[in-house]
Amino acid sequence: MRWNATLWFVRAPLLAVLVTSVVPENAFSQLGQPGPFSAARRWGTQIVFSPDLKTVAVAKGDVGLVALWDADTGKLRRTLGGNGGPVTSLAFSRDGDVVVTACREAYQTKLEVKPNRLTAGVIKVWDARTGELKYSLKAHDDIVSAVAFAPDGTLVTSGQSSFVSLSVPDEGQAGNVRLIGRVRQSYGEVKFWDIEKRKEIRSVQWYRAAVGSIAFSPDGKTLAVRKQEFGSEIKLLDAQTGKTKRTLKLEAEGNAREAINAFVFSPDSRTLAIALNDFNMPRTGRVHMRMSLLASKIELWDVQKGKRRSVLNGDMRGARSLAFSPDGSALLVWTGANSLNMINVQTGALRRIENPEWLPQVVAFSPDSRIMAAGRQDNIVTLSDTRTGEIKQRLVGGNEEVTMAADKFLVSVEGILTIAFSPDGKTMASAGNDKTIKLWDALAASTKQRLTGHAGAVLSVAISPDGNTLASGSSDKAVKLWDAKTGELEQTLTGHIAQVNCVVFSPDGATLASASDDETILLWNVRTGEVKFEINEIEAPVKSVAFSPDGRTLASAGDETVSLWDANTAELRRVLRGHTAPIRSVAFSPDGTTLASASGDATVRLWNVETGELKLSLAKHRGPVNSVAFAPSGKILASGSDDKTINIWDAETGKLQRSLKGHEIAVYSVSFSPTGGLLASGSGSNGLIFWDAHTGELKQIVSRLTVTQRNR
Repeated sequence: MRWNATLWFVRAPLLAVLVTSVVPENAFSQLGQPGPFSAARRWGTQIVFSPDLKTVAVAKGDVGLVALWDADTGKLRRTLGGNGGPVTSLAFSRDGDVVVTACREAYQTKLEVKPNRLTAGVIKVWDARTGELKYSLKAHDDIVSAVAFAPDGTLVTSGQSSFVSLSVPDEGQAGNVRLIGRVRQSYGEVKFWDIEKRKEIRSVQWYRAAVGSIAFSPDGKTLAVRKQEFGSEIKLLDAQTGKTKRTLKLEAEGNAREAINAFVFSPDSRTLAIALNDFNMPRTGRVHMRMSLLASKIELWDVQKGKRRSVLNGDMRGARSLAFSPDGSALLVWTGANSLNMINVQTGALRRIENPEWLPQVVAFSPDSRIMAAGRQDNIVTLSDTRTGEIKQRLVGGNEEVTMAADKFLVSVEGILTIAFSPDGKTMASAGNDKTIKLWDALAASTKQRLTGHAGAVLSVAISPDGNTLASGSSDKAVKLWDAKTGELEQTLTGHIAQVNCVVFSPDGATLASASDDETILLWNVRTGEVKFEINEIEAPVKSVAFSPDGRTLASAGDETVSLWDANTAELRRVLRGHTAPIRSVAFSPDGTTLASASGDATVRLWNVETGELKLSLAKHRGPVNSVAFAPSGKILASGSDDKTINIWDAETGKLQRSLKGHEIAVYSVSFSPTGGLLASGSGSNGLIFWDAHTGELKQIVSRLTVTQRNR
């Protein structure tokens, strides 16, 4: 089963609110907030406008970054990069001074306290002008579905929480309880927050409900909440007290089941427009296995009476995003194609505006409905006039390059995700979300070659021990082998059915290991390109793998554990347990006696490879740790984190020697040069930094000085 990332938007006064969702691949339209049936979540691009329409915020799905763009000039203002997981929703405050993002991450209230064993739905409050993170709050136990600001400045979040029941009353004898084991029970909830005082004001809960999208009426009196996934209903709450005023129950005909795609209040707050899809699907069993779209429609409901006024049908198959015109006479409807429909609310007459350049995956409307932001597959967001369809501005994402005039470095704005040095230290490879691999002259600090061929982000690169071959793994599910000297593509290895997160050569260079989200590790014969072994006894996506220096052991991680495998037989030797959040990186010490693991629980752990015992736990980072690397001497360990820092540790004592600060957003990759004198770190807006590994002195930085936009 594969899952597509989709999303929708709800229009609120002075605010555009949207919620991502997860739907089965064969569905024709979005279904709202992820519900109980979604086994895994993938979050797509999200777009919101600031109240003054001068800034457009774009969240890059699973990357966990939010880019703030100038809507008039199309220039990138700043990047918010401290989210410890996928951004599930975001919103501007009414005055535009604050941006709130929601994500799912390991959460800790104090630095000296260990993170929760499970991730939580966290909201982060940012200064929209400086990009500074003000503070974080745990909002919901499981996930934050949506965030929105009320006209009075109150922040409202919707989401899911759960609790574990260990016992039930014993009916046979009063006052006793009977143990029944661990039973997880969930509920949907809406919470009201005072963000100045950083505290919850009130909450509303519904047992075993999937609560998703929310929207305030323009007069600020009513809050609409989408309660159910299918057999849907919308709760209309009093925005001041949180009490239910009315419940709108939406019923499909026959055996069909109804799903809410989007809803929006009219400018006078009297009407709620709801975009609905009818699916033929069983009411029991695995609902996502067999479902197809029967019909789409828009229902207009009287907010005061709680009754349906009318139904707008027509060519709206898969209606996904809605907005009222400023005078309330028409609805703007996007259906997933490169066209915008304008429907007269009274007559149902439809006018269509088409523009082949839109090619959107996602659409958001500005608060005044005069601008449509369309996020395209090529990571470009176009801003168009909803009355004419004319594109006013292009916000270039993954295709943008940043040039530093002093040394001509070229790096992707979206960040460097992976770095690798050649054995002689003269060449360095870097790659990221722009789908390209850059080969650098590490001594002259200049680019030598750009390798293109992947159809998705390049998540890992490695150079063979003899320096002749470069391997790359990508979100396009492919592993590629390149001639490291000429840059020519030698082989494309296909076998994974999900993105490839990590590639690593064995010490003799004869074997390449690749780890994937498909929960497998493949060991390839580098010369023939054939699979030697497949390790599939794993029940989680594999994020990192590493060979021991003698080549006999392979370490892998993806969940909270590290697995040690016999590299020659693929047999499992040992499992190391202790982390409380998924592990993102593993590395062996040069002598092979110690293994380092970096985790989303904000710690680095050092393990005895022979016994499996925990030697040290390093807990000075303030966010998830993404990468870890030993210096060639084995005495120093470097770790890069979402807290924007690189920590340098004494690998023997665990003492923090220094913390290197220079990145503006999360650090995704760290790597020592073979001599141990240079440390490279990869991040986002100032994507590549070279440090003196001994002193911590910043030697070279790539900064955003001039921006060149290129449309492809």
